[in-house]
Amino acid sequence: MGTPICNWRRIEVDNWSEITFLHYLEDRHEEIYGLPYARRGNTASEYQQIGKLIEHYGTEIVKEFIDECFEVYRPSADYPGVNLYFMCTYMGYCLQRVIIRDKIRRGEDGRILILGDMDYK
Repeated sequence: MGTPICNWRRIEVDNWSEITFLHYLEDRHEEIYGLPYARRGNTASEYQQIGKLIEHYGTEIVKEFIDECFEVYRPSADYPGVNLYFMCTYMGYCLQRVIIRDKIRRGEDGRILILGDMDYK
């Protein structure tokens, strides 16, 4: 099942790397959409994009963001799948939802209060 760093099912999310995340994207995309994951650009650019997300938000938030994107994305004839570039470019609202849920879990409210009764659970 691949090298240890690639086997995301056996690694705690806190220990995921860019490589682990890319394998997660590939495996989950195949499971959800029945299609191979299609990168935009080369592997190095995907690693770089994942690395920036990890550096800024941490592995837990990045995984939740990807999962949220997979959950809300609806394939179409023109766009039967989704990739990290699409997630970051067009699905930033998913990252915002994840960040809000994380703040609520940690007992922070601050600016979230201005959002009123929106349900982010």
